[in-house]
Amino acid sequence: MVSRAAAKKYYSKSLDNLTIAEMAMLAGLPKAPSKYNPVANPSRALTRRNWIIGRMHELGYITKAQHDEAVNSPVGIKLYQEKLDVNMPYLAEMTRATLVERYGEQVMHSGWRVRLTVDSKAQTAAEAAILTGLIAYEHRHGWRGAEANDEPLENFQRYSNMSPAKVTKVNSRSFEAILQSGESVTVNWSGMSWARKYISANRIGYYPNNAGQIVSKNDIVRVIPTANGNWQLGQIPKIQGSLVSLNPETGAVNALVGGFDFKHSKFNRALQGWRQPGSTIKPLVYTAALEKGYRPDSIVSDRPIQVGDWKPKNSDERFLGDITLRRGLYLSRNLVSIRLLQAIGISDARNLLDEFGLDKEKLPTTLSLALGAGQATPLQMATAYSTFANGGHRVQPYFIEQIYNYKNELLFQANPLQACALCFNEQLEAVNKNLIEEYNKSLEDKNSTTEELATESTELENSENVEETDEAIDLTVYDAGPQSDRLKAPVVQYIAAKQAPRILKPRVAFEMADILRDVVQRGTAVRAKALGRDDIGGKTGTTNEAKDAWFAGFHPTNATVVWMGFDQPTSMGRREYGGVAALPIWMDFMKAQLKDTPNQWVSINNRSKSKKQQQQIIEMTDDGIITDDDDISDNSAPAKPVKTQIQQRKPTVAEPTADTNNSAAQANNSRSNDSVPQNPLSVTPVQRMPPMPE
Repeated sequence: MVSRAAAKKYYSKSLDNLTIAEMAMLAGLPKAPSKYNPVANPSRALTRRNWIIGRMHELGYITKAQHDEAVNSPVGIKLYQEKLDVNMPYLAEMTRATLVERYGEQVMHSGWRVRLTVDSKAQTAAEAAILTGLIAYEHRHGWRGAEANDEPLENFQRYSNMSPAKVTKVNSRSFEAILQSGESVTVNWSGMSWARKYISANRIGYYPNNAGQIVSKNDIVRVIPTANGNWQLGQIPKIQGSLVSLNPETGAVNALVGGFDFKHSKFNRALQGWRQPGSTIKPLVYTAALEKGYRPDSIVSDRPIQVGDWKPKNSDERFLGDITLRRGLYLSRNLVSIRLLQAIGISDARNLLDEFGLDKEKLPTTLSLALGAGQATPLQMATAYSTFANGGHRVQPYFIEQIYNYKNELLFQANPLQACALCFNEQLEAVNKNLIEEYNKSLEDKNSTTEELATESTELENSENVEETDEAIDLTVYDAGPQSDRLKAPVVQYIAAKQAPRILKPRVAFEMADILRDVVQRGTAVRAKALGRDDIGGKTGTTNEAKDAWFAGFHPTNATVVWMGFDQPTSMGRREYGGVAALPIWMDFMKAQLKDTPNQWVSINNRSKSKKQQQQIIEMTDDGIITDDDDISDNSAPAKPVKTQIQQRKPTVAEPTADTNNSAAQANNSRSNDSVPQNPLSVTPVQRMPPMPE
């Protein structure tokens, strides 16, 4: 069978527009795709094609005239060209895995097109921010030396923007090298002077004086092109990082980076990386206290505390006495967090964290929960922080917006629960209107009655075949549109937009957002003030021995989380706090995201302004996945946020309770190490993907 995807790939045509010669060419591919590939082996492919044309004539499928015309036709390959401007292999693999799981392997040969929620500009910014952050870490910790010496250059693969190069000449303050393309490049002193010798995570050698202290002739090294046209010495980072950015109103994934380079490691740390969240979990615990009546100006003790054999400390090993809840959070005081958790109860806190989107089974049942001793993924943390950005609603992350079949018929349209009940998707409503009209017409053509439609809808609504998981959204689903596609895919779902469930009181969501804004204005994320905005908030996170560095932050238009660490948890260095390692990545990304975005802030009646997006198209083909940009603008015009004054109550004092006596075991390994940023150092099994909204 000739593939629709192959027809598009090799001839830029639909299947029904192929000539006899073109169909014969494609029919010859399945037996030996590489051997008879018309691009790689045109002569063999032509011989195979003409043999098939001859058999078609012998069997009476074509006339002699058609045979003669076909065998005399040129190969005529016209490859379909796609724009590949955006680096998104982790998302492409997520899409492939999701569709194969839902529809089977045959979807890879279907010619289907998938529109993602991803904003291509945001994705480009995310990739660049992660790469810049990882390179900055490598520079802080020194040069590990050449990858090899005097080995064939073709044995080394290019990763990200780092090209393998062989050193051909070492000068006093520069070196020359040759690339795999044969191009000769020069790395000047400004591009290599960073290369102090790596000794350990906490030690680094002296600055080099000449190029010979860094490289030798025939060394295999990495070189990176710079913006000014020069070259810089680089090295493949051992450190890893991930970034997830969500639309807090809907849960749509704006950008996602799963690691340094997909070719280097296919492990998607944004989805599969279960790590201790450190102090990024503190706002969730504090929110549980606000839900129980505490206020930002409630007084909590930052004095020493002992629970059994456990004597937790603050990262600076100082104590501030009685301080407000607000100050306790923006300064990331461990003892304040522990006392609040004691007061509200571990069980209630775990229940709320579960509502935020964290996995309750991966959260400890001890006071170490207050310091981030459990496990969470960057995607889960982004989901949780979306709640602060949208005024208290829990959204469900999703990344597939639409699916089209090879006829360009819409098979699936995402319809997420929305944080803003008034922010309906006009495009979805228009699609649904057309689909239901087509569906009703098809029923009329079959002499179906209104009762049959009602019966069918009821059966679908009550169907036992609708699978529900912890991550699924329970919605009534109606079928619409033709079921002619050969994969028998579920057809488009249509339903009026509904509001995402509220998990926080509006006052609580606003107060916590305001406290997290103080984290930026005068707390552990104060360096983010360099962005020049007062409408951002977030929280740094650093786990014990700096094995994980986080920053979870938000603006009303997006919630973005950055993680950095080693795949096998080891110390990144004693000064690699969340505010040093992760925050700069978040800042680079947000600087691009918030460009030309008006100042706005979270309110009780929050409605953020939408931004035009460059959404991504993914196409399922015989040779894998290809992507394309698609310009889509949101025509909705949300109202401006409504400013709400929160009345301050008289400060209250939190009295700790003996909620648990079994905290020491987990807590000893989970001390949160957040502090106000200092100068940087100078000298597992795959989890399930988030489902498409049902």
